[in-house]
Amino acid sequence: MSPYRRVAILATLTLWLLCFLPGHSIAEGATHGDLVRAHFDRLIERWGYHEWWSMWEQGTSQSRSAISKDAFAQRMESSRWQLACCDKRLRGLQIKSVSSQHVVVSAILLFETKGSPRSVQERSYPVNLNFYLEEEQWRVDLSGVSQP
Repeated sequence: MSPYRRVAILATLTLWLLCFLPGHSIAEGATHGDLVRAHFDRLIERWGYHEWWSMWEQGTSQSRSAISKDAFAQRMESSRWQLACCDKRLRGLQIKSVSSQHVVVSAILLFETKGSPRSVQERSYPVNLNFYLEEEQWRVDLSGVSQP
């Protein structure tokens, strides 16, 4: 096999392997803020669907060790408030990169009381969520995840 062919095969394999590395898409130009925004959006979606265990699994190691999955789910479910639906649930989103491994997301979330549609009350609630890069994944500090 010629040396040029070896180099071509090695280059092809290297590029192929790069496609399978954990996909943070920094190579595609995404910033830490972009990546955290995607994780924040998934968190809010799960919050809206009451997927408490899935939310807990997105937590940092330290925050998951501070509260069990069941206790977190109970705390979230026991609130008389629930995240409002769809487009009206999120206002004033700000993403601040503190360091290469810490990003803060601040927003105003709109909540509604649980119950019949005629008696629903709305309430704005500010949140500051800290996201940390752990083992190449952005994770949220669950201590900031709460409802009114």
